[in-house]
Amino acid sequence: MNSAYKVLFTICFASLFFLLPLPSIAMTIPPNDPGILYVGRVDLSDPTGARFDWSGVTVAFRFQGQTCNVLLEDGNNDYNVLVDGEKYEVWGTEKEKTAYEIKGLKDGEHEVRVIKRTEGVFGPATFKGIDLPDGAKLLDAPKPRTRRMEVLGDSYTAGYGNEGPGLKCDSLRPYQNFSLTYAAILADEFGADLHAEPVSGRGMVRNYGDKETTSKDPCPLSFGRTLLSRDQDDWDFSKYQPDLFIVFLGLNDFSTEPHAEEQVWSDAYKALLDRIWKASPDTKILCLGIKESSLIGQYLNADVLPAYEKSQPGKLFYFELDSVPQEQRGCDWHPKVEAHKHFAESLDPEVEKIMGWTLGSSQSSPVTKTSTEEK
Repeated sequence: MNSAYKVLFTICFASLFFLLPLPSIAMTIPPNDPGILYVGRVDLSDPTGARFDWSGVTVAFRFQGQTCNVLLEDGNNDYNVLVDGEKYEVWGTEKEKTAYEIKGLKDGEHEVRVIKRTEGVFGPATFKGIDLPDGAKLLDAPKPRTRRMEVLGDSYTAGYGNEGPGLKCDSLRPYQNFSLTYAAILADEFGADLHAEPVSGRGMVRNYGDKETTSKDPCPLSFGRTLLSRDQDDWDFSKYQPDLFIVFLGLNDFSTEPHAEEQVWSDAYKALLDRIWKASPDTKILCLGIKESSLIGQYLNADVLPAYEKSQPGKLFYFELDSVPQEQRGCDWHPKVEAHKHFAESLDPEVEKIMGWTLGSSQSSPVTKTSTEEK
């Protein structure tokens, strides 16, 4: 009898198991899902992969659950990852790895932001979507900020070596953190989204170390590109109209001999300003110089700024930053985070005056909590 009961119990238990619903397969959210917010220039022409390479490009989404996988094909770039506005991790991507896990969260609603630390010269990346486990679900996308900024510049804008241990660095990739550059800090302080197109080593007409007074590929050449790595002026400017556009170029034009010629440089600067206003007619433009490179301000004030006093009244401004002290210099003499914070602090009242914005806007979120030194 005991054996018979055991057999009957086993049969009943097995039958009950097969009647229970099996766990559902994990859901993959494609990169073109409306629940995903992108900040920065992104190519979404392929529904299976969002391609990008510019500094600070951000993938943001909200989900309910405890864990998810971000599907990212890269291997050349690093990313700051924020969960609910706080630093979660820094991801150093690997070519063999295509899924990056976010785990250990309390069950509930969460906002994730994946922010590109490194600049376009490190190469493009492809975001393939989000894997959600059984029971988790994607929520409505985070809302974009109503204020918009854009910046075009060189290595000082890209954050080259800003987290470096000193003047000499064994490599550059781990020490570049765009989220802690002056432009990103400013945007965060004023609650603005930010598009950034910096390229280290590039100038207005002459790149660093060029033996000629002009170069074949200066920074303005890539202004119309969706991806720096793709030689096409294919960016649709109607997708993003900045309220404030910052231009910080000239350091490489005049850092080594031979310098860019004054008239050539000034004409190229005016051509860039005309392109910006053609793309975004209502934007205000703030041109930056720095005391350690006095020719920038000299040429801007002599020719460029006066040329627009009548045609663009109240829309073009100039500000000169302080030189960077040696103790605030990182890799290859570039500004450390401390110097970037000083830049942003000095620009705060200028932006308030130009835009009428107030510091500490309720639109801001702690995007700048991304230093590798924080735990």
